[in-house]
Amino acid sequence: MMHFFPTPYPDEILYSVLARYSVRCGITSYQTIMESIFGKCSSRAVMEMPFNLNSLVSNLPVNCPYTADDLIYNHTLYPFFTAFLPKERAEEVKQLMMSEGGSKIYGKAGIIGSRIPLNQYLRFCPKCFEEEQKLYGEGYWHRL
Repeated sequence: MMHFFPTPYPDEILYSVLARYSVRCGITSYQTIMESIFGKCSSRAVMEMPFNLNSLVSNLPVNCPYTADDLIYNHTLYPFFTAFLPKERAEEVKQLMMSEGGSKIYGKAGIIGSRIPLNQYLRFCPKCFEEEQKLYGEGYWHRL
């Protein structure tokens, strides 16, 4: 079980929250951080549509207020990728994100068949970063 979990900033992507957790723990081993976060080292950190979120939530500290739904809707790109999907399919994607179905998420969401490439790198706005440094003492990656 995690001993603490950083409070997500407004519109912060979950990947960024987990990166901040890793830095604060001082853990440099990828396998060790995955085990710390998800309870097993076989999980992967994915930026756009993370999965195995039920494991993450069950591993959060006692009285931590976050649910898988909260993380999915407020700290992933799920709302953007599923905005034009039929409700049933969007629900399937959400269920895959909650479970270990990571390999099926992009296909169900229609991302694999898209001609629009996903970003290969995280990006940030230097001006926003400066403002966040003043406001929060650190910068973070936003969903948009």
